[in-house]
Amino acid sequence: MPKFIKGQSGNPAGKPRDARNKLTRVVLEDILAHWNEPVPENPNVRKGPEALQAAWRQKPIEYAKLVLSVMPKELAIENVMSDMSDQDIDELTIAIKNHLNVARTTGKTEEVDKDPSVH
Repeated sequence: MPKFIKGQSGNPAGKPRDARNKLTRVVLEDILAHWNEPVPENPNVRKGPEALQAAWRQKPIEYAKLVLSVMPKELAIENVMSDMSDQDIDELTIAIKNHLNVARTTGKTEEVDKDPSVH
């Protein structure tokens, strides 16, 4: 096994420029092509949107996770909360917790108190 001199790369030529970008581009092009293929049973329907509809109907939690995974996390939070005071954020946090508690205990997502209180 060859020994490398400290500070010298084992591959002096390095990775070819844009090699990863080229691979990523090809993979994304393949995914897009598959997404846009028609469904065999109905040529007017594309596979991608049909898969989203099926996920939404059959596995809504996984569908929500998928949607959230492609959303810009920081941007959404910063834009919504940028003009809120600390007190507004605290009240919103409490309202969300109350809403989730109601949804967990009742299985419903109806509106909770407009004026939540800390317990």
